[in-house]
Amino acid sequence: MLKGEVDSILKACEVYPDRANAIRLRALVLLLRYSGLRIRDAITLPRNRVQGDKLFLFTAKTGTPVYCPLPPVVMNALNAIPDSTYYFWTGLSKPKSAVGDWQRSLKRLFELGGVPDAHAHRFRDTFSVELLLAGVPIERVSILLGHQSVRITEKHYAPWVKARQEQLEADVRRTWPEEKSQPEVHLGYTEQPSQIIPFKSRRKNGGGGGSRTPVRKALRHGAYMLSSIQLVSPATLRMSKKRSRLVRWFSPEPYGPKGSGQLTV
Repeated sequence: MLKGEVDSILKACEVYPDRANAIRLRALVLLLRYSGLRIRDAITLPRNRVQGDKLFLFTAKTGTPVYCPLPPVVMNALNAIPDSTYYFWTGLSKPKSAVGDWQRSLKRLFELGGVPDAHAHRFRDTFSVELLLAGVPIERVSILLGHQSVRITEKHYAPWVKARQEQLEADVRRTWPEEKSQPEVHLGYTEQPSQIIPFKSRRKNGGGGGSRTPVRKALRHGAYMLSSIQLVSPATLRMSKKRSRLVRWFSPEPYGPKGSGQLTV
């Protein structure tokens, strides 16, 4: 049950026609919401089971008593009920009859509050779900609900276990493929983009002569990956050859000229 629905039901207690039972009815709604009791256990609750601000639930198999603390708003509502052995039961009728009477009163209250589909057990579900969403282990919630086995609690409230739900979501996300953008994929191989040097061949087709292997045939004039090759023009190459001959001409023996006919520039 949503918090807004609980607030609407509590507000409807102020306009409930039967003012004699309006106080008890409000206390019953608060007790069901904050204790998780079944409606029969709440209707037949004796006063001596409330000790201080704690509600005695039962004695565990180990002999340890199990208590559920009650907030001040619940304690104030219970203390507003006139003194008697039971809060919501006279003790004279059968428990089944008393539960039926209060269920009819609750149904009327739910209609006044604008929650006609509500019922008493939904308060118990709200109590359990709030604990699980707060991260309380399901084993402890099972003890507060009085279940004989934690499997019963898991059967009804396993989808609301926060830790388990988050683990399931994480398992599903791990099966998703990792998405990478196109530039990041290429940088994973090359780290840096290669330098591209434009080069125009003098030949219209082919790789410049020689053996025409499939690789050479695939190359055409355009862009070549020649980042590590220094290109030298034919004129620069001819000047380099002339300079080498002059050096050899003016060098001393044994590189110097032996006759005037050696220099052919």
